[in-house]
Amino acid sequence: MAQRRLQVTEYTVGWVCALPVELAAAQEMLDDKHEELPQDSLDPNLYTLGRIGSHNVVLVCLPAGHIGIGPAATGAAWMMSKFKSIRFGLMVGVGGGVPSAESDIRLGDVVISQPCKQHGGVIQYDSGKTGEGGCMTRTGSLNAPPEALLNAVSKLRANHYRGRSSLATHLSVFGRLRPFNRDTAGPDVLFEATYNHGQGATCEQCSRERVIHRTARRTEMTIHYGTIASGNQVMKDGVTRDRLSAELGGVLCFEMEAAGLMNHFPCLVVRGICDYADSHKNKAWQPYAAATAAACAKGILSVIPAAEVATTRTVDEATMYETLQSAIDSMNPDQFRPMLSVVDQKKYMSTIPPLDRGDPKFYWIFRNIDFAQWNSAKCSQVLWLSGPPECNIHQVSSYFAGQEKNTALKTDHFALYFFCSAVIRRRSIVSLFVHTLLNQVACCSSRGGEIIRRFFHSLLKEAFDKEAAANWKQRDFGREDPPEKNIEKMLKAPAGELWAALRAVLGDEEQRDLLVVVDGLDKIEHQRGEFISEVRAFVEHLQQRTSKVKVLLTSRPLTEIKDLFDGLLCIEHDRERKECLASLRFDNTRYDKISPEHDGSFEWIWEHDEYRNWSTPNTSRLLYVQGKPGSGKSTLTKYFNRNLLEREPAANSAIVARFFYSFREGKLQRSHYNMLRSILYDILNQDEAFFYHRFQTEYRDQHHRELCVNWDYASLKKVLKSLQDHSAVKRLYLIIDAADESEDHDRRDILNLLFELCSKMKCCIAKLFVASRPVGQLEVRRSQFHNFIRLQDETISDISSFACSFLGGLNLTHVLAQATEYIVKNAQGVFLWVKLVGEELLAYEEEGYSEAEIFEFLKQLPTELKDFYIHMLKKINKSESNLRDGVKMFQFVLFARRPLVVDELLHALSIPDSPNAKFTPSDDDFQKRIPSERRIIPCGGNFLEIKPYHGTGTTCPHSLNPRRLTNM
Repeated sequence: MAQRRLQVTEYTVGWVCALPVELAAAQEMLDDKHEELPQDSLDPNLYTLGRIGSHNVVLVCLPAGHIGIGPAATGAAWMMSKFKSIRFGLMVGVGGGVPSAESDIRLGDVVISQPCKQHGGVIQYDSGKTGEGGCMTRTGSLNAPPEALLNAVSKLRANHYRGRSSLATHLSVFGRLRPFNRDTAGPDVLFEATYNHGQGATCEQCSRERVIHRTARRTEMTIHYGTIASGNQVMKDGVTRDRLSAELGGVLCFEMEAAGLMNHFPCLVVRGICDYADSHKNKAWQPYAAATAAACAKGILSVIPAAEVATTRTVDEATMYETLQSAIDSMNPDQFRPMLSVVDQKKYMSTIPPLDRGDPKFYWIFRNIDFAQWNSAKCSQVLWLSGPPECNIHQVSSYFAGQEKNTALKTDHFALYFFCSAVIRRRSIVSLFVHTLLNQVACCSSRGGEIIRRFFHSLLKEAFDKEAAANWKQRDFGREDPPEKNIEKMLKAPAGELWAALRAVLGDEEQRDLLVVVDGLDKIEHQRGEFISEVRAFVEHLQQRTSKVKVLLTSRPLTEIKDLFDGLLCIEHDRERKECLASLRFDNTRYDKISPEHDGSFEWIWEHDEYRNWSTPNTSRLLYVQGKPGSGKSTLTKYFNRNLLEREPAANSAIVARFFYSFREGKLQRSHYNMLRSILYDILNQDEAFFYHRFQTEYRDQHHRELCVNWDYASLKKVLKSLQDHSAVKRLYLIIDAADESEDHDRRDILNLLFELCSKMKCCIAKLFVASRPVGQLEVRRSQFHNFIRLQDETISDISSFACSFLGGLNLTHVLAQATEYIVKNAQGVFLWVKLVGEELLAYEEEGYSEAEIFEFLKQLPTELKDFYIHMLKKINKSESNLRDGVKMFQFVLFARRPLVVDELLHALSIPDSPNAKFTPSDDDFQKRIPSERRIIPCGGNFLEIKPYHGTGTTCPHSLNPRRLTNM
């Protein structure tokens, strides 16, 4: 049958022998022999190629007469240079056994190298330093066999225990070869260690009295596992043998080649025992010992799956791996740190202003419920702070990093921090991040050197345990390069390997409290999304490994980052407060509909004694402004609200909240519930810190109960009352107009709440301004108000000025003073009466009456507002058409859900009154029926007023009770 010829890359196992008899035994173990490959001119080795089981094997024997550590290393090196796909090897041959009470080693037994105690399975016993008294200290260490071979040894042993060993089958091959039979080897004789061999090639003349008698065995051979001693000289002395074995912790075998292979050729050593390493050594047992060793070696290969070999490093890779591993272990920690690309975080932090946790601008963090949860958590927690640059979140990051750094000096805490703003552009962010954190871990740990070594070992493992291992040469590792240069090249590993190494390092620190701060993630310009995803994965890994980690991440609220951090505990600056504001928003429509004051009116209030006594003291006080209907209460309140900040210096840094009740605007504008919403909105809109006092808790409670927040009345009162111990506000102005127009139900309760709020303030100063008609709930509490102003007693000059403003346009040269005096005297402080009188006089003057007749007409007008309304109604009643259209106008205006615009009212007038009327609405016909805007004045009788408000609209003076209209 023709021999197969394989490619050089198809051979994965190397088999090294030192003696021809060992090579012969090895060749007998081949299941198939392959055709030889062309010989390299420079390669001195001769190879035998074949298959054992599923493995393609290269057999090589040292040149005749060349034995020992050096030749073995040379032969293996030539084999590795030619067959670069070899994953591991076997050093198979004979050796001298070390019998002892612990190990009943006999000729023909097999010893397999296996890590034991401090040794990797093979130890070079003649390498070291000679000290005082000739004592030698052994130096250096040899690598353990590859994991795949050690796994195979375990499986081989298991098969032996179960009686399923294939060794007998493998040994049976030698039955036809007499030199390899046990019977040919002769007797197995062990002499005392102190008894030396005499003359002759055999031991026939040696004293039988010095023979150690041993119990006969049931089996011909036994496999032993442990340490093999290797050296450059043949061991031929029993005393030295036993002494060295004791010094080395117990060895099973002596031989001369393995020490040359272990650090450069990852292999397992299999030795058949052909003598006892004493002076009685001879070669009689070499063939049989070589056969048993070869049979064991084949047994080992037979239990290794081909798939496992395929995933094992090649010898080239393994050798480089071991070289780098050794270099890492031998380097001083101080040699590592200059290799790291570290961002000077301390220098950057030194440029950040210190932070005061009591500063209200940071309440959104330090007084936030989510922050408290993160800060006090007993388990791993991640918090993401998000806000615009003006929030100065980097101060918070610096605060925590510095605080934890100082704590670490006294406790078992440590902090890792990275400010992305400090990164130099166009640098690899992953390298900078990983190197910087690694350096920080090493600096704050007493095991800094060990940590850095672990990092490099992890990088090394990642580099050689992945698909990239096949291309490790592309990383430019050089066998001839200095160790530190190759180690530095490892730092140029791909991002994934750097992350994995950092995770490995921090995972081993899981018993320590750890804070990780990563600030300004939005500052990353290149591959930001990829980096942030890796940061999150890194954080989640830490959370899985330990319950003692807290992570603080910060950035601007970019959509990209929000998506990547979905599910993390997040505090976004002002987001929740704005959502809360939206839930409180109420359109208090009355304010914009109040007519502005006449020029110069109400200036007196700023110097009024009662006002000064209310405003000036740094104490909470209540001011009650009482006024009759039409006396200008709402106009004054609007004037006060509009000019407060300009006229009152103390108000510049204060919060101003207002609500204008309105009967005519309907139920919503009379509601105490809406009043609370409105003033809380004003307070929260001006004072961000208030949200983190008690507001946030109540808001979340409301949100928890309902998806859409609908505040309950009790919660609103509770939140307002919490102002009593809110320390952030220095002064609060609370302006309430038309308390008499509020809903009767709960008015007493609201007044009690306002009084209590003002009287029990602990930290801030509350100034409560209430304007109202005299109503029972206020009048009985008048003594509780610190200050009181009766409006009609203070507005004589304002009334006079107002009257002059329209009388001056009537050409009343001779009776102007009398008319002015009459109006001021009879106005009784009611601006509305003055306004209505003025409109009547203007209409009378337009009809051409004389001054005397105008003055007489003035004196005939009713002086009480109620009677004046009756007068106005009688005027409408004089014209049947005016009365008809007037009634229709009042019906539409009063029963509309909102103020009507002029066109809507005029269109309503064009609709026929009678349901039986024939009316076919078409554009042309309808347009013919629409009256002029001028129709509103005679039909409305001054009850209807056209005012600009989001477009032109019509309103009815509230001083007339609308229910009177139903009696017409």
